[in-house]
Amino acid sequence: MASPTVKLISECYIKPTDDDLPADANQPIHLTPFELPFLNFNYSQKSLFFAKPPDFSITTYLDELRGSLSTTLTHFYPLAARLATRKQENPPSYVIYIDPQNSPGVKFVYAKADLNVSDILTSTYVPSVVYSFFDLNNAISHDGHTLPLLSIQVTELNDGICIGGSINHLIADGTSFWHFMAAWSESFGSKKQKRFFKRQALEGYDPIINLPFTHHDEFIKRFQRPEYKEKFFHFSSAIVSRLKAKANAECNDTHNKISSLQAVAALLWRCVTRVRRQPGHSETICNLVTNNRLRLNPPLPDDYFGSPIQYMTERATVEDLMAHGLGWAALRLREAVANHDNAVVKNLVDSWLKNPMPYKFSGLSHPNTVNFVSSPRFDMYGCEFGLGKALAARSGGGNKDDGKMTMYPGRDGGGSMDVEVCLLPKYMVDLEDDHETEQDRLNDQFTPTSPQRPRPVHNHHHHCSTTTTTTSPQPPPPVHNHHHKGSNLGFKSIQIRGFKSIYKNKIGVQIRFNWIWKFKSNQIRRWWFGGRRPALDPNSDGGGRRREHAEEREREREIERREREEREREEMRRRSEERRRVRCRVEDDRQQEARGTRRRAKRSQRRRGGRRGSRGVPSGGALRRREGV
Repeated sequence: MASPTVKLISECYIKPTDDDLPADANQPIHLTPFELPFLNFNYSQKSLFFAKPPDFSITTYLDELRGSLSTTLTHFYPLAARLATRKQENPPSYVIYIDPQNSPGVKFVYAKADLNVSDILTSTYVPSVVYSFFDLNNAISHDGHTLPLLSIQVTELNDGICIGGSINHLIADGTSFWHFMAAWSESFGSKKQKRFFKRQALEGYDPIINLPFTHHDEFIKRFQRPEYKEKFFHFSSAIVSRLKAKANAECNDTHNKISSLQAVAALLWRCVTRVRRQPGHSETICNLVTNNRLRLNPPLPDDYFGSPIQYMTERATVEDLMAHGLGWAALRLREAVANHDNAVVKNLVDSWLKNPMPYKFSGLSHPNTVNFVSSPRFDMYGCEFGLGKALAARSGGGNKDDGKMTMYPGRDGGGSMDVEVCLLPKYMVDLEDDHETEQDRLNDQFTPTSPQRPRPVHNHHHHCSTTTTTTSPQPPPPVHNHHHKGSNLGFKSIQIRGFKSIYKNKIGVQIRFNWIWKFKSNQIRRWWFGGRRPALDPNSDGGGRRREHAEEREREREIERREREEREREEMRRRSEERRRVRCRVEDDRQQEARGTRRRAKRSQRRRGGRRGSRGVPSGGALRRREGV
């Protein structure tokens, strides 16, 4: 089956209304030492999926979107501008700023895709076609000299609408981007504009920062993304509450100082570190993007428009992280966040100003690193654009690498979260099979997402696969309770805890088989639970009746346990079969690609004149052509 494509229908540029612009709208806007380090980063890309209402007119809707966008840009006019550079050679100086005098506008793209919303939201992994729902793929922030600082793409699906935004990383962080999207949504609903572009110089720093370069080739480095898989994991509000309570209990914190975000981040940090199987003495790193608006002294306003962010880093050895529980890891993150105060922020800024070199995205990559970005506190689902509450949020392919964790608020609210996990394929498979994940699912700790067909679209996550982990230091080995139909012995469940046999097939793909035998005896079970009850002594004090009631309750609990185990076995069988089908599809694709490569090689040999020419010795035909015969 051919992969779906997105067809571009139209594009235009939207400008703010000139009559309503402020008096200082033409003044240059200089970038801060928080923003300039991200010159090499891709544009930040986020989107919302909506259900298409009945009697929907796309033409009318696009006109309303364009009109409200123009109105909103009046209050956020720098987004319609471009970057500019003032440079000199002696001494080397390179000053980058936003030039509102050069304002071609915000790019507005309309596209169509022959897809349903469910095709996107019920997929096991995030399908690559989602990247086509964004403009400016692979562009970096420095490209804002010629490319728009903000591009909006509206993609019409068969039963839905996707509104995706790509914004220059120098201009806005997640807080500012969703601030703008909320303002646009309010303008679309004809509400009074309450949000504006607010920006001010940082106290204690020169507003104009000179980079010691004469040409951008001296610091521009584009990043080649590796092949990875992305999957969404859903944490309900109840599960988040349990994880938070567990983390606080393990570190003996009675004041609940560990936040929900820190508890979830600590859990995923441990899970990903485990499946990577790095040596125990090696270092594992957890990076969290921090919002410095309120960490500075004096603080910046909450609605400061820009990108005042930094990476906060916590380190531990693999052995320490695995030997301790969830609470230990969460406490390390909490302490790192608490210590990231005004002094630390300004120390990092001063250190960068001494050697103002833009970050290289590859420099943040590490074989044992996890990077947490975005925030479940963003009001993504408050942006409705006249279509009601969004079905889901997704991101583009920019700034992604092995170990990136993008956090979203859950659609259900109430403190629920969604985490988009980006890992190399070999790690993603292991994460899904992680034994701590299985134990947490059996204990009803939380339920991650996995495909199930057919599946309703009322929520954008799959509620049947497991994805997190328990937090015990040394969890027991996984027990996959596959039902063994041929066994009929023993009156109690006898589990021979399985072993994992790992081997490589002809093309080197690892296939795991979990073997388990579980023997039950229907006859003895009926005798055990259905036998005669002991007769009661009429002269007794009722002890026999109490024993009978206790046995009855025990039987009921045993029946409930068996039913629960049966449901779990069915679910695990379904997940195992789904993974098998995915592996088979991957293997078929690889074999087909290999056959195509061999056919192309044979055709190339024939064109060169057969085997003799293919070995570097000119064939007869080649010699005749060379001599002009």
